Amino acid sequence: MLVEQSVLDFLNEVDSNSAAPGGGSVSSLVGAMGVALARMYGHLSIGKKKYMLLDEEVRLEFENCFEQLTYYKDALADGVDLDTCAYQKVIEAYRLPKDSDEEKVIRQSAIDSAMEGAILSPYRMMEHALAAMKLCLQLLPYGNKNALSDMGCAILCSDMAIHGAYLNVRINLSNDEQVAKWLDKIDAMLSESESIKEKVFKEIKGQL
Repeated sequence: MLVEQSVLDFLNEVDSNSAAPGGGSVSSLVGAMGVALARMYGHLSIGKKKYMLLDEEVRLEFENCFEQLTYYKDALADGVDLDTCAYQKVIEAYRLPKDSDEEKVIRQSAIDSAMEGAILSPYRMMEHALAAMKLCLQLLPYGNKNALSDMGCAILCSDMAIHGAYLNVRINLSNDEQVAKWLDKIDAMLSESESIKEKVFKEIKGQL
């Protein structure tokens, strides 16, 4: 599994003549790293003197968001391999024989199915990374101010994951039906991500 490789081994695998792992897997990994940074922000906040002065309701909400981030970190880490597997299925489908009419039908069906998977994988990345960004937005006002730069990096990583996944959905939209099904959804998520990034980055810069 790619996600179990060392950082250097993964970098070298990306830096090769193989088309996978590519932008989708890298985007998912960056997103997972962003969520890990957001969780670090939480770890460095919970239990600290200023944190304990917050209202109990605020602390409970903070810790609930903190725990929810674990799911998105794991989901985005899983996406590193899922995206590469999805792309490999596309390659396998295109390699199927097409000598007879029957083989052509089977091959086209396999391509259509594989392409749907290649769209769904980065779409799920966008969903996970955007959900994580929203949780970061809730954590930001109450965390350790000494770790604001880390939360800023977390937001930027999540935004990059969304933009990278967006491009991977777009490149796989090969017909009008797919465009109608997916484009408005991913455009809306991209816009929301950019809005959150601008808001949070401006707020963090103002406090540094």
